[in-house]
Amino acid sequence: MLLLTSSWQLAEVTGLFIKLFEHMEAERVFNVLLGVCFIGWTLIGSKSEINAMGITTARISIIVLNGVVGFNFIIRRTGAKSGGPTVLFTALPSILVGSLAYRLAAPAVLWPFYVNFLFVFGMAITVCSLIFLGKNFAVFPALRGITQTGPYRFIRHPAYLGELLLIFTLILTGPRWGTLLFLFFIPLIVVRIIAEEKLLCENEIYKKYKRLVRWRLLYGIW
Repeated sequence: MLLLTSSWQLAEVTGLFIKLFEHMEAERVFNVLLGVCFIGWTLIGSKSEINAMGITTARISIIVLNGVVGFNFIIRRTGAKSGGPTVLFTALPSILVGSLAYRLAAPAVLWPFYVNFLFVFGMAITVCSLIFLGKNFAVFPALRGITQTGPYRFIRHPAYLGELLLIFTLILTGPRWGTLLFLFFIPLIVVRIIAEEKLLCENEIYKKYKRLVRWRLLYGIW
């Protein structure tokens, strides 16, 4: 642990950070700060929730997921090509629906065993996919690189499969009309995948990958 016992030590450490950022491009600095802030917000938010409701399987899973996301922000490739406003707006609704499903879910301490099991299973698929995605990670569709290992050997969008299962699990604990939300979420994911693949197909490697891995989301179905 670093103890700053005097003003000159604080100035020295600050100077080291400034020198570090001087040699980093602006996008890299942004990614690092975004990742650090994301992890920090997760820890702060989790602490308050754990103090109020105790430690739950869901909360631990979410901490792990957000930790991986934050780390991916830090290490992801710069200079990515985005899909522009059209692709952005096709991806945004599915993200908003996912957040809404979490808000509607019952407190995790009230979840029965089978719900916790499904949630952890969906989270495991999502986290594993994001770990293999690594430097190619993006919240919104962007062309950073092509991942072909891990779960990506079987379907082209395993992270979305995990997300779909997570949303389904959350809906099980919420109000009955939440089923309509899940049915609404499915076509949003489909639209998001199609828009994302349109961008990714600008890369010849991805075109070859599509021929090798036939299924997008559900193995043997689509």
